[in-house]
Amino acid sequence: MIEELDRIVQFLARLGRATPALLQPGLSSVDIRAWEARLPFLLPLELEQLYRWRNGTRVNEGDQLDTVYFFPGFYLLSLEEAVEIFMERRDAPQWREGWFPVFADGGGDFYPALCSNEKKETAEIIGFIHGEPQQPVEYKSLAAMIKTIDACYAEGAFFVSEDNTLEIDDDLHREIAHRFNPEIPEWQS
Repeated sequence: MIEELDRIVQFLARLGRATPALLQPGLSSVDIRAWEARLPFLLPLELEQLYRWRNGTRVNEGDQLDTVYFFPGFYLLSLEEAVEIFMERRDAPQWREGWFPVFADGGGDFYPALCSNEKKETAEIIGFIHGEPQQPVEYKSLAAMIKTIDACYAEGAFFVSEDNTLEIDDDLHREIAHRFNPEIPEWQS
């Protein structure tokens, strides 16, 4: 997963995005455990690996969100911000037990990982759209999501438009997501 994450950063740099300079240094295992201790569940090992790699994106007040996106529409949350968002949302009607936000759009939509009381290697990733009645699993794991994002940059499904915004070719994205997540109903059609 780290190879793919590093390649995504290289794609973002080649596309002239600010994100690579805004990714924060990774956390130690001790720091990750301290944040995890505040949660009513355990983080999967792939999330620990992600936060040892980088601790999210530094987003400053007034930043245009498009400039901080890790992939179209979403930026990587720091572990501290993710814990804070979880605490704020844990009792919200649409939020489910064990959901831990990993990516955010800045407007209430997230990609949370499904965590449990058991330490697991992986966790399914939910596509949470605020106000929608269904919140489907979109990726079988964080690693599958990262592989999908990497391939989307490599194959042109994620690109910078003429007005310098990060965009998505929905059809190509669906094809690539299906390739890495063939069992997920979201990518079947």
